[in-house]
Amino acid sequence: MKLSVEHIRFSYRGGREVLKDISFTLNGPETLAILGPNGMGKSTLLSCLAGQVIPDGGRILHDGTNIRRLSPREFASRVAYIPQNHTPTFPFSVLDIVLMGRTSRIGYWATPGPGDYRIAGECLDFLGIGHLRAKAYTELSGGERQMVMIASALAQEAGLLLLDEPTAHLDFGNQQRFLQLVGRLKQKGIAVIMTTHFPEHALAAADCTAVLEDGYLSNLGPSAAVVNSENMSRLYRIPMEVAYLHGRPVCLVL
Repeated sequence: MKLSVEHIRFSYRGGREVLKDISFTLNGPETLAILGPNGMGKSTLLSCLAGQVIPDGGRILHDGTNIRRLSPREFASRVAYIPQNHTPTFPFSVLDIVLMGRTSRIGYWATPGPGDYRIAGECLDFLGIGHLRAKAYTELSGGERQMVMIASALAQEAGLLLLDEPTAHLDFGNQQRFLQLVGRLKQKGIAVIMTTHFPEHALAAADCTAVLEDGYLSNLGPSAAVVNSENMSRLYRIPMEVAYLHGRPVCLVL
């Protein structure tokens, strides 16, 4: 899998230019974290990559093909997207929600077969939430919903997973489990692009980190090189120190 983002620009109607000349490449099952203060366009960039909004300029190529030339079904077989918020409407079971991720594989009006149920169950078990399969989605906590949406995305069998603030609704323990999950996704050959407000998460889970600032990628490179005391202090405008405790990264406010 190769994702090429070439000179992307985007402005909301009548507003300022949110994204300015954004370019980067993701090769294979790499993990890219996108950092940046609020209002810098992180979610907008992910929406562009997910085909939810059309950039004003530039192009996005998936394995050499412009994503605008892909049918919705073909795109969904390549890219899975989980937005920051998902409000449930109907009390579908968790298993049914995950099965919806199979739509791009079986067709909109087709009935899931035994193989689809097997894959959905495997995705739930892989995330450690198989015990929720019969529970109504509307009865879940925000963190549980987030994990179910990830399971549904995995059921798509897409090679690229786009996650907007995936740890926003997770408690501390589940945040750490999610970071471990990202490593397991890489082992399964799945690339991940995620936005986050936590520099430690970029260091712990991402091969590369991009810093989005004033519409530009002000920094892009290996996470250990980008997420350092100097860069983070400048980015968040507070004195910070990036240190390691028992081999794990921590960001301290001085």
